[in-house]
Amino acid sequence: MKTNMMQLSKFVSWSVCGDGYVGYATHNNNAHYAIQRAPEHKDYLDVVEAKFSGLQDCTVRRSEYVRKDNGKTVLALNTNSHPLFSRIRERQYIENHRVIDPHQLTMLDWEAAAFLYMDDGSLCHNTQGSMIVRLSTCAYSFPEQEALRKAFIEKLGVIWNINRNGSTWQLNLAKKSRDSWFEGISQYVVPSYQYKLPESLQKGTSRTDDDLV
Repeated sequence: MKTNMMQLSKFVSWSVCGDGYVGYATHNNNAHYAIQRAPEHKDYLDVVEAKFSGLQDCTVRRSEYVRKDNGKTVLALNTNSHPLFSRIRERQYIENHRVIDPHQLTMLDWEAAAFLYMDDGSLCHNTQGSMIVRLSTCAYSFPEQEALRKAFIEKLGVIWNINRNGSTWQLNLAKKSRDSWFEGISQYVVPSYQYKLPESLQKGTSRTDDDLV
C-alpha cells in the first residue's frame, strides 16, 4: 500500500508536538522517530506502527524494557532513519529545543488533535463538579501558545484559552467548545485512552494508573 506522505508528515509533526521524538543517532545522516508507552496503551502503539506501513526504506522496531527509576515496564517503538524525520527535525527543533512550527499548524485536523489530546490532554472535575479540559502545553512559549490557539480556532472552530500554570502556560478548553472538541476527536481515540473522554462517549474502558499519560 502506497504511503500518503502528506498524512504521514502530519502525524509525525503533531506526534512530536506531544510525546513523539525525532532525533539523530551518531552513525546516521537522517533522523529517526521514537515514542514510548506503558503496556496498557499497546493499542496506541499499534495505531502508530500502522502509520508507517508502506513507507519505503522505513523499518519499525518494537521493544520492551523496565525503567530503573521505578521498575515499571515500558513499550518502545523506534524506526530507522529516514529523510522525512530529518525534515521534521529541522523544522521543529531549534538548538535542540522543540518548537511549534508554522507549517505544522497548517496540517492541523481532528486526527492530529486527537493524538495531541491522547498524549498531553486531561479531563477532570473541580470541587463544584464543573468539567475542566486541558492540554499540557507547558513546554511552549506564550507566543507559541497563541499560535496553537489561533490554529484551533481557524482549523477546527474550537476555542482554547491560555492559562498560567506556575511559571509556564497551558491551554484550557472553553466550555462552549467542549461538545465540538469531543465529537471531533472521539473517533480517533484508541480504547485505552477513552478515559480522557466524557462518560457519554466512553466505550466501557477505565482509567489506567500509569505515569506516561
